[in-house]
Amino acid sequence: MCLPGTALEWWKNKKSSFHTWEEAQDSLRHYYGDHYKPDRYYRQLMELRQTSTVQHYLTEVDRLNSYAAIPDPQLINISINGINYKLQEAMVYYEHLRSTPAAWRDRLIKMDITSTEFRSRDKDQGKDKNRGYNGNRKLED
Repeated sequence: MCLPGTALEWWKNKKSSFHTWEEAQDSLRHYYGDHYKPDRYYRQLMELRQTSTVQHYLTEVDRLNSYAAIPDPQLINISINGINYKLQEAMVYYEHLRSTPAAWRDRLIKMDITSTEFRSRDKDQGKDKNRGYNGNRKLED
């Protein structure tokens, strides 16, 4: 009886048709719920880009897809478009994993970890090239 305006009128007309409280809630959500919610979350998924690790990106993909309900094959296509370009290129070699989304995700995460380790190692090696025998920076001419 705490429903406002037209929702209260709707309840008065429909309440006798429900056998359980769950039926009433489902019907109320269906009638007054946000019918555009899946579309909004789909649009957010399409615009999502990786800005951190793949693990963080995929977590956000999963969160958004809990509302958008996109099937796995399409979700993989959307996810590929959102990851950085080098990972997109690397994942071309693992097209066969698309039929098993969990394996595809695991491979993507491993590729990200590997590429992060290589970048970190290359950065460290670049610092070492500029150091002399005692660890001090070499003087540039």
